[in-house]
Amino acid sequence: MRKILKIIELGHIQEYVHFLNIGSQLELAATYRYFAQRGSVFALTSLYEPFGLAPLEAAATGLVPVVTKNGGLLRFSLTAQVCLLTQPHRKTYRKD
Repeated sequence: MRKILKIIELGHIQEYVHFLNIGSQLELAATYRYFAQRGSVFALTSLYEPFGLAPLEAAATGLVPVVTKNGGLLRFSLTAQVCLLTQPHRKTYRKD
């Protein structure tokens, strides 16, 4: 977590990155909708995800999921209208 916080600090993007403690499914849905209305993205930072319900839920509310090419999320992203795929450990990113 310290490494992530350092990258955020060095990039001067503190106002754009949010870490939230969500207490219930209702709060989670409301949070997804809130950020979707503001043009935000949902980043799943795991290196490998067998499927991943969270990005699917986020996409259903209008958030753009940002996921790695590892695991089952690749299949989801191939049929999704909007999804950003990344390679773990890349220093720069582009839309694939």
